[in-house]
Amino acid sequence: VDIWILVVLSHSAAHSQQSRELLRKIALKPSGDEIFAGAIIGHRAALDGFLNDLLDLAGSFLRASPFSKGAESLNVFAQKLYKWLFEEMSDARSRQEIVHALVSHCGAGETGREEVDGALRCLRSIVRKDSGAMALSPFSSYVRSLLNDLERFSIVQARYLFRIVSRLALVDGEGVDRGQLTHSSDST
Repeated sequence: VDIWILVVLSHSAAHSQQSRELLRKIALKPSGDEIFAGAIIGHRAALDGFLNDLLDLAGSFLRASPFSKGAESLNVFAQKLYKWLFEEMSDARSRQEIVHALVSHCGAGETGREEVDGALRCLRSIVRKDSGAMALSPFSSYVRSLLNDLERFSIVQARYLFRIVSRLALVDGEGVDRGQLTHSSDST
């Protein structure tokens, strides 16, 4: 089964539902990670034209109803898909779209607890590595904007968010020569 053909078909009116269901079934298979990772990793040129389609697919998996069969597995798979896309796409525009999608999932609130959890876990997995945190750093304002609505998050979600923001702050601060920092009281 060619993942790319299914992705294209998932957005054609005639085959949308059937191809999305096939993609869902592939994602739930034990070999689903390997199949999708093989189609994404190392194929940046092919991803350019299909990024929005793949983001839609990952989003639908992350939003899967918690009562549907395989929802938890789809949520975990969506996190991996977002992470693979973020790591593979190196241009700022694509990464901005990916981060925007993840931050948007965090707005699901109480009705989409699993969706919010999945998006925060994905962001956390990206910032765990220094390279991921540095790649996410230019978009840290998107992530920090979530702090404005902190009261909507559960305690666990708030902890995830603080870990992510702290990691980004640490990475942002590493590029500054601390000897050159001045305090506002020093400049008067």
